[in-house]
Amino acid sequence: MKITVGKACFFSAFLIVFVLFLYPSGAAVAESFSIAESNAFSSFESLDSPKSIFSYPVPNGNVPDVSMRPLAVYSVRTQSSEAFLTAVDGENAGDPTDNGFIELFHIDRPEILLTGDVSYVSCVADFGWQTESRNGRDTGISGSKLQALRINLSGELGEKYDIYYRLFIENFGWMNWSRNGAPAGVSEMPYAALSVQVIMLPKGSTPPAGTGQSYIYGVTMDDFIVETDSETSKGPREESYAGEITVGSQEAGESPIKGLTLQYSPTDSKYKPQGELIYQIYTENKEWINYDESIIAEGGKAKEAVDAVRIWLAGDLSRYYDIYYQSYCENIGWLGWAKNGQVSGTTGMSSSILSLRIRFVNKNEEGPISDVGSSITNYPLPTQDGFELSTFGTSAELPEEIIAEIKSGIESFRSRGHKLAFVVMDLSSGAGFYYNSNEVFYAASSIKGPYVVSLVEGNPQSASRFRSVMTSTIKVSDNNCYSALRRAYGRSLFEGWLADAGVTDVNPSLNYPGITANALAKMWLKNRLFFESRKPESEWCASLFTHTLNSCIDKALGDKYTVYSKAGWIGNGGYVNVQNDGGLVMANENPYVLVILSSAYSRMDLLKPMVEILDRAHEAMVTK
Repeated sequence: MKITVGKACFFSAFLIVFVLFLYPSGAAVAESFSIAESNAFSSFESLDSPKSIFSYPVPNGNVPDVSMRPLAVYSVRTQSSEAFLTAVDGENAGDPTDNGFIELFHIDRPEILLTGDVSYVSCVADFGWQTESRNGRDTGISGSKLQALRINLSGELGEKYDIYYRLFIENFGWMNWSRNGAPAGVSEMPYAALSVQVIMLPKGSTPPAGTGQSYIYGVTMDDFIVETDSETSKGPREESYAGEITVGSQEAGESPIKGLTLQYSPTDSKYKPQGELIYQIYTENKEWINYDESIIAEGGKAKEAVDAVRIWLAGDLSRYYDIYYQSYCENIGWLGWAKNGQVSGTTGMSSSILSLRIRFVNKNEEGPISDVGSSITNYPLPTQDGFELSTFGTSAELPEEIIAEIKSGIESFRSRGHKLAFVVMDLSSGAGFYYNSNEVFYAASSIKGPYVVSLVEGNPQSASRFRSVMTSTIKVSDNNCYSALRRAYGRSLFEGWLADAGVTDVNPSLNYPGITANALAKMWLKNRLFFESRKPESEWCASLFTHTLNSCIDKALGDKYTVYSKAGWIGNGGYVNVQNDGGLVMANENPYVLVILSSAYSRMDLLKPMVEILDRAHEAMVTK
């Protein structure tokens, strides 16, 4: 059958009139779609599934039903995908388990007969917020991490619909939902978006469920207040690292920090990580204080000089950040960096903090590294009650099998007619154990170590004048060099040094006095304070005590840890028949003092295994 042009035109006009009769305006068509879409969303339950919440039936294999078309069609290109990955209506665009970060994003304009656009802006790591894109044009930077999005609707689209969106962020997981142009994701942090979900809902619909914050803007030092009696600091000083606050002064004669107040006070609490800053101070009165507003307001203990501090982060702050802090102490200088509740400063030494640095570091990023410890603690060594094996300190507990092993080692000396004494003290906790630590032994050359330290600490110029003499005295235990030092400096410096160490039972006028294991351990506790003090020549002095001659401690543990030690030995029989050693064992985060005195001259076959037993006992004590 032929249809003429005139008839064809008449037929087309008839169809148009018929459609207009059924749907007087495009808005009516849109309203019918809105009803269908609203009904479809009413059955929505979970948005975490990678599957679409819609199905798109194709009747008789022909064109899909228009009322079931997706509203949100969006795509991403990730670090690990060559082509764009497209998702619709709440699907995951990007794989959270793939770890390939999103580089580019776009969202198409909905196929709805309404005016308006879908517009969006991305935030890219190291580049910040980009210019606006619309209706399917890409946003982002190839090869860079997309971190946040803002998506909005305009015109009639914005009048009739809300658009919701959220991102899956490295180390965060799914953030909460943002809506209608509000930011979603993170910025000023090192984390990337791995996946995105987008939903359009008719106005008045129930929003999708989510928890937590939808967008987090990384903290800056302006979000923290550090205050003392004499100074308030909010944000970094010009001469400081950009992410660091410093208060106090390192100038000689300056007063120590008093009235320390630390506070997390974000400039925009809506988008900042939620949490708080918690801290303790160790005062000049030798006690730890939990700080809060009431203590500060009372003005009592808050006015005491601060010797040490511990700082924690709580809430989401601790999830996203590590806090580092460092103390400059009287007569010591800068100690190393402490982190997340570790002690910074000194305890039991009456050396207060003159200056304090605080720095925030993103989680999983490397923080500042120090070559010295963050704190120095001078725990008192108690006098042993009796002579048998016993422990001291609140955390000193030894397993039964370790106790049996120690006693077996002691018996190996006894059965061969040798006397033995030892002290082990953990420097991090002050806990330890000892045996026969009050019996007097001939010191032999073990006394040379404390004597040399007393000279270098009390008169740093002595290290320049007698550098080679001191080296030979410690490294190879040269008696002639030691005698030269005694002739040059006598007893005065050593006598005062012993008094500061709390040693009252050693005669400083004798080149080789009698000593107890308890006394030699106290000397090594004071040696440690000098080695870590950064005073003139302290580092050089400490270096003398590595791999010294005939040290059973070094022979047993020198390949496992850094060991500072000085042995003494002589085989003249009776009281002057000894093989002694004392030193510091730098056992990672739990260094300890170890002193071992014996009458087992030259018996390394007994002493070396005994030192290994004592090291295992210390490890069991600190890791129980």
